[in-house]
Amino acid sequence: MPSPHPVTVQLAENRVALGAAVLSAPRVEPDWVLPGLPRRDVGMIAAPGGTGKTRLGLQMAIGVALGTGWPWHRWARPPGRVLYLAAEEHADTLVDRLRAIAHATAMPAQDMDLLDERLDLHSMVAIPGACLSSMGAEGPLTVALFGLPARRYRLIVIDPLASFAGVDAENDNASATRVVKYLRAVGGSTGAAILVVHHVAKAAILSGQTHLAVSARGAVALTDGVRWQAQLTRPADDQAQPAGDPGSWRQLTVAKANHVRDGQTAWLRFGPDGVLWEAEKPPHANRPDQTKSHPGREGRRW
Repeated sequence: MPSPHPVTVQLAENRVALGAAVLSAPRVEPDWVLPGLPRRDVGMIAAPGGTGKTRLGLQMAIGVALGTGWPWHRWARPPGRVLYLAAEEHADTLVDRLRAIAHATAMPAQDMDLLDERLDLHSMVAIPGACLSSMGAEGPLTVALFGLPARRYRLIVIDPLASFAGVDAENDNASATRVVKYLRAVGGSTGAAILVVHHVAKAAILSGQTHLAVSARGAVALTDGVRWQAQLTRPADDQAQPAGDPGSWRQLTVAKANHVRDGQTAWLRFGPDGVLWEAEKPPHANRPDQTKSHPGREGRRW
Protein backbone atom coordinates (compact mmCIF):
# COMPACT_ATOMS: atom_id res chain seq x y z
CA MET A 1 0.00 0.00 0.00
CA PRO A 2 1.55 3.33 -1.01
CA SER A 3 2.43 5.82 1.68
CA PRO A 4 -0.03 8.69 2.09
CA HIS A 5 0.86 12.01 0.52
CA PRO A 6 2.63 14.39 2.98
CA VAL A 7 -0.21 16.90 2.64
CA THR A 8 -2.71 14.19 3.60
CA VAL A 9 -0.69 13.50 6.73
CA GLN A 10 -0.54 17.21 7.58
CA LEU A 11 -4.30 17.54 7.11
CA ALA A 12 -4.87 14.69 9.54
CA GLU A 13 -2.45 16.18 12.08
CA ASN A 14 -4.12 19.59 11.92
CA ARG A 15 -7.75 18.52 12.13
CA VAL A 16 -9.64 20.75 14.59
CA ALA A 17 -11.12 18.71 17.43
CA LEU A 18 -14.73 19.50 18.33
CA GLY A 19 -17.35 17.72 20.43
CA ALA A 20 -19.08 18.56 23.72
CA ALA A 21 -15.90 18.53 25.79
CA VAL A 22 -14.38 21.21 23.54
CA LEU A 23 -17.39 23.36 22.70
CA SER A 24 -18.83 23.47 26.23
CA ALA A 25 -15.54 24.59 27.79
CA PRO A 26 -15.17 28.27 28.80
CA ARG A 27 -13.99 30.62 26.08
CA VAL A 28 -10.31 31.46 26.20
CA GLU A 29 -9.23 35.09 25.79
CA PRO A 30 -6.72 35.43 22.93
CA ASP A 31 -3.16 36.26 23.94
CA TRP A 32 -3.17 39.82 22.61
CA VAL A 33 0.22 41.28 21.70
CA LEU A 34 -1.31 44.52 20.38
CA PRO A 35 -4.98 45.58 20.62
CA GLY A 36 -6.70 43.13 18.27
CA LEU A 37 -3.49 41.37 17.18
CA PRO A 38 -2.92 38.05 18.96
CA ARG A 39 0.09 35.80 18.82
CA ARG A 40 0.56 33.85 15.56
CA ASP A 41 -1.33 36.41 13.45
CA VAL A 42 0.07 38.89 10.91
CA GLY A 43 -0.54 42.64 11.25
CA MET A 44 0.54 45.75 9.36
CA ILE A 45 1.29 49.40 10.09
CA ALA A 46 0.90 51.51 6.95
CA ALA A 47 1.84 55.17 6.64
CA PRO A 48 3.22 57.78 4.25
CA GLY A 49 6.97 58.21 4.12
CA GLY A 50 8.41 60.44 6.83
CA THR A 51 5.42 60.04 9.12
CA GLY A 52 7.30 58.16 11.82
CA LYS A 53 6.65 54.50 11.01
CA THR A 54 9.99 53.23 12.32
CA ARG A 55 9.79 55.40 15.43
CA LEU A 56 6.32 54.03 16.11
CA GLY A 57 7.49 50.47 15.47
CA LEU A 58 10.44 50.82 17.85
CA GLN A 59 8.34 52.33 20.63
CA MET A 60 5.70 49.62 20.22
CA ALA A 61 8.47 46.99 20.35
CA ILE A 62 9.72 48.52 23.59
CA GLY A 63 6.17 48.46 24.96
CA VAL A 64 5.93 44.72 24.27
CA ALA A 65 9.42 43.98 25.60
CA LEU A 66 8.78 45.83 28.86
CA GLY A 67 5.10 44.90 29.14
CA THR A 68 3.86 48.51 29.25
CA GLY A 69 1.45 48.14 26.33
CA TRP A 70 2.51 51.51 24.87
CA PRO A 71 0.67 53.40 23.52
CA TRP A 72 -2.39 51.54 24.78
CA HIS A 73 -1.57 50.97 28.44
CA ARG A 74 -4.89 49.38 29.29
CA TRP A 75 -3.91 46.60 26.88
CA ALA A 76 -0.69 45.94 28.77
CA ARG A 77 0.22 42.27 28.78
CA PRO A 78 3.11 40.28 30.26
CA PRO A 79 6.41 41.31 28.67
CA GLY A 80 7.97 39.19 25.98
CA ARG A 81 10.95 39.00 23.70
CA VAL A 82 10.86 40.99 20.44
CA LEU A 83 12.77 40.51 17.19
CA TYR A 84 13.05 43.71 15.14
CA LEU A 85 14.50 43.59 11.60
CA ALA A 86 15.26 47.10 10.29
CA ALA A 87 16.23 47.28 6.62
CA GLU A 88 16.65 51.05 6.27
CA GLU A 89 18.47 52.09 9.44
CA HIS A 90 22.14 51.60 10.28
CA ALA A 91 23.04 50.32 13.73
CA ASP A 92 24.22 53.69 15.01
CA THR A 93 20.95 55.33 13.92
CA LEU A 94 18.92 52.69 15.70
CA VAL A 95 20.96 53.13 18.88
CA ASP A 96 20.53 56.90 18.69
CA ARG A 97 16.74 56.53 18.37
CA LEU A 98 16.54 54.21 21.34
CA ARG A 99 18.83 56.48 23.33
CA ALA A 100 16.48 59.40 22.62
CA ILE A 101 13.53 57.32 23.85
CA ALA A 102 15.42 56.28 26.99
CA HIS A 103 16.43 59.86 27.81
CA ALA A 104 13.02 61.39 27.05
CA THR A 105 11.12 58.85 29.15
CA ALA A 106 13.66 58.77 32.01
CA MET A 107 13.92 55.02 31.51
CA PRO A 108 15.35 53.30 34.61
CA ALA A 109 18.69 51.53 34.19
CA GLN A 110 16.97 48.26 35.04
CA ASP A 111 14.63 48.63 32.07
CA MET A 112 17.55 49.49 29.79
CA ASP A 113 19.21 46.21 30.78
CA LEU A 114 15.92 44.36 30.24
CA LEU A 115 15.76 45.78 26.72
CA ASP A 116 19.21 44.38 26.03
CA GLU A 117 17.85 40.97 27.00
CA ARG A 118 14.41 41.14 25.38
CA LEU A 119 14.79 43.30 22.27
CA ASP A 120 16.80 41.65 19.50
CA LEU A 121 17.35 44.63 17.21
CA HIS A 122 19.11 44.01 13.89
CA SER A 123 20.19 46.44 11.19
CA MET A 124 19.73 44.61 7.88
CA VAL A 125 21.21 47.35 5.69
CA ALA A 126 24.28 45.27 4.87
CA ILE A 127 22.28 42.09 4.16
CA PRO A 128 20.49 42.85 0.85
CA GLY A 129 19.76 39.18 0.12
CA ALA A 130 17.52 38.71 3.16
CA CYS A 131 14.22 38.24 1.33
CA LEU A 132 11.02 36.50 2.34
CA SER A 133 10.24 35.06 -1.09
CA SER A 134 12.46 34.30 -4.06
CA MET A 135 11.37 32.95 -7.45
CA GLY A 136 8.08 31.76 -6.02
CA ALA A 137 9.65 29.86 -3.13
CA GLU A 138 10.72 30.54 0.43
CA GLY A 139 13.47 33.12 0.56
CA PRO A 140 16.51 32.99 2.87
CA LEU A 141 14.85 35.18 5.51
CA THR A 142 11.75 32.98 5.64
CA VAL A 143 13.93 29.91 6.11
CA ALA A 144 15.85 31.66 8.90
CA LEU A 145 12.64 32.72 10.66
CA PHE A 146 11.24 29.19 10.45
CA GLY A 147 14.37 28.05 12.28
CA LEU A 148 13.64 30.19 15.36
CA PRO A 149 12.74 28.25 18.52
CA ALA A 150 9.02 28.00 19.26
CA ARG A 151 7.68 30.76 21.55
CA ARG A 152 11.08 32.44 21.81
CA TYR A 153 9.55 35.70 20.58
CA ARG A 154 6.27 37.37 21.39
CA LEU A 155 6.55 39.84 18.50
CA ILE A 156 8.54 39.93 15.25
CA VAL A 157 8.69 43.29 13.42
CA ILE A 158 9.72 43.54 9.75
CA ASP A 159 10.51 47.14 8.77
CA PRO A 160 9.74 47.90 5.99
CA LEU A 161 7.98 45.08 4.19
CA ALA A 162 9.08 46.28 0.74
CA SER A 163 12.75 45.71 1.57
CA PHE A 164 12.11 42.04 2.37
CA ALA A 165 9.13 41.05 0.21
CA GLY A 166 10.49 42.23 -3.14
CA VAL A 167 8.90 44.14 -6.02
CA ASP A 168 6.61 41.29 -7.08
CA ALA A 169 4.78 41.30 -3.75
CA GLU A 170 3.72 44.89 -4.36
CA ASN A 171 2.65 44.43 -7.98
CA ASP A 172 1.26 40.92 -8.07
CA ASN A 173 -1.52 39.57 -5.86
CA ALA A 174 -0.28 35.99 -6.10
CA SER A 175 3.18 37.01 -4.89
CA ALA A 176 1.71 39.16 -2.11
CA THR A 177 -0.48 36.28 -0.98
CA ARG A 178 2.56 34.01 -0.91
CA VAL A 179 4.52 36.44 1.29
CA VAL A 180 1.63 36.80 3.76
CA LYS A 181 1.25 33.01 3.77
CA TYR A 182 4.93 32.61 4.67
CA LEU A 183 4.62 35.21 7.43
CA ARG A 184 1.53 33.50 8.80
CA ALA A 185 3.38 30.19 8.81
CA VAL A 186 6.31 31.80 10.64
CA GLY A 187 3.86 33.10 13.23
CA GLY A 188 2.42 29.63 13.60
CA SER A 189 5.80 27.96 13.99
CA THR A 190 7.28 30.54 16.39
CA GLY A 191 4.14 31.56 18.29
CA ALA A 192 4.94 35.23 17.63
CA ALA A 193 2.71 37.97 16.31
CA ILE A 194 4.17 39.27 13.05
CA LEU A 195 4.03 43.03 12.43
CA VAL A 196 5.11 44.45 9.07
CA VAL A 197 5.74 48.14 8.46
CA HIS A 198 4.62 49.34 5.04
CA HIS A 199 4.08 52.46 2.93
CA VAL A 200 0.82 53.82 1.56
CA ALA A 201 0.19 54.56 -2.10
CA LYS A 202 1.00 57.99 -3.51
CA ALA A 203 -2.55 58.27 -4.84
CA ALA A 204 -3.90 57.84 -1.31
CA ILE A 205 -1.65 60.65 -0.08
CA LEU A 206 -2.81 63.01 -2.83
CA SER A 207 -6.48 62.21 -2.21
CA GLY A 208 -6.26 62.40 1.59
CA GLN A 209 -7.29 58.76 2.03
CA THR A 210 -4.27 57.48 3.97
CA HIS A 211 -6.48 56.52 6.93
CA LEU A 212 -8.13 53.72 4.93
CA ALA A 213 -6.85 50.14 4.87
CA VAL A 214 -7.00 50.10 1.07
CA SER A 215 -4.42 52.90 0.97
CA ALA A 216 -1.57 50.43 1.59
CA ARG A 217 0.81 50.50 -1.35
CA GLY A 218 0.84 47.75 -3.94
CA ALA A 219 -1.16 44.57 -4.30
CA VAL A 220 -4.48 44.51 -2.43
CA ALA A 221 -3.66 40.95 -1.32
CA LEU A 222 -1.39 42.45 1.35
CA THR A 223 -4.31 44.14 3.10
CA ASP A 224 -6.60 41.21 2.37
CA GLY A 225 -4.11 38.76 3.87
CA VAL A 226 -3.16 40.47 7.13
CA ARG A 227 -5.53 40.10 10.07
CA TRP A 228 -4.93 43.55 11.57
CA GLN A 229 -3.92 46.86 10.03
CA ALA A 230 -3.27 50.27 11.57
CA GLN A 231 -2.74 53.52 9.69
CA LEU A 232 -0.41 56.25 10.97
CA THR A 233 -1.37 59.58 9.44
CA ARG A 234 -0.97 63.30 9.84
CA PRO A 235 -4.20 65.16 10.68
CA ALA A 236 -5.99 66.84 7.79
CA ASP A 237 -4.93 70.43 7.10
CA ASP A 238 -8.14 71.81 8.58
CA GLN A 239 -7.68 69.85 11.78
CA ALA A 240 -5.49 71.02 14.63
CA GLN A 241 -1.95 72.08 13.90
CA PRO A 242 -1.33 74.51 16.77
CA ALA A 243 0.74 77.61 16.09
CA GLY A 244 4.43 77.03 16.67
CA ASP A 245 3.90 73.26 16.58
CA PRO A 246 3.21 72.34 12.95
CA GLY A 247 3.37 68.75 11.81
CA SER A 248 3.90 67.14 15.22
CA TRP A 249 0.50 65.43 15.52
CA ARG A 250 -0.19 61.88 14.37
CA GLN A 251 -3.38 59.87 14.25
CA LEU A 252 -3.16 56.09 14.69
CA THR A 253 -6.25 54.31 13.38
CA VAL A 254 -7.08 50.61 13.29
CA ALA A 255 -8.48 50.32 9.77
CA LYS A 256 -8.85 46.54 9.78
CA ALA A 257 -9.24 44.07 12.64
CA ASN A 258 -10.50 40.52 12.26
CA HIS A 259 -10.84 39.82 15.99
CA VAL A 260 -12.12 43.11 17.42
CA ARG A 261 -13.97 46.13 16.16
CA ASP A 262 -12.00 48.31 13.76
CA GLY A 263 -12.26 52.07 13.35
CA GLN A 264 -10.63 52.81 16.70
CA THR A 265 -8.24 55.74 16.88
CA ALA A 266 -5.58 57.21 19.14
CA TRP A 267 -3.67 60.50 18.98
CA LEU A 268 0.11 60.76 19.24
CA ARG A 269 2.43 63.74 19.18
CA PHE A 270 6.13 64.16 18.46
CA GLY A 271 8.02 65.90 21.23
CA PRO A 272 11.08 68.10 20.63
CA ASP A 273 13.20 65.02 21.33
CA GLY A 274 11.68 63.22 18.32
CA VAL A 275 9.84 60.76 20.57
CA LEU A 276 6.15 59.97 20.13
CA TRP A 277 3.94 60.71 23.13
CA GLU A 278 0.32 59.82 23.79
CA ALA A 279 -1.87 62.90 23.41
CA GLU A 280 -5.44 64.08 23.63
CA LYS A 281 -7.28 65.06 20.51
CA PRO A 282 -5.76 68.30 19.11
CA PRO A 283 -7.54 71.33 20.57
CA HIS A 284 -8.72 72.72 17.21
CA ALA A 285 -9.95 69.47 15.71
CA ASN A 286 -13.62 70.46 15.41
CA ARG A 287 -14.79 67.97 12.84
CA PRO A 288 -14.99 64.17 13.28
CA ASP A 289 -11.80 62.14 13.23
CA GLN A 290 -10.97 60.43 9.96
CA THR A 291 -11.42 56.97 11.37
CA LYS A 292 -14.06 55.34 9.22
CA SER A 293 -12.68 52.31 7.45
CA HIS A 294 -16.17 51.45 6.14
CA PRO A 295 -19.07 53.80 5.32
CA GLY A 296 -21.33 54.38 8.29
CA ARG A 297 -19.02 52.82 10.85
CA GLU A 298 -18.14 55.27 13.59
CA GLY A 299 -14.73 55.27 15.20
CA ARG A 300 -13.94 55.25 18.88
CA ARG A 301 -10.85 55.65 21.01
CA TRP A 302 -8.92 53.03 22.87
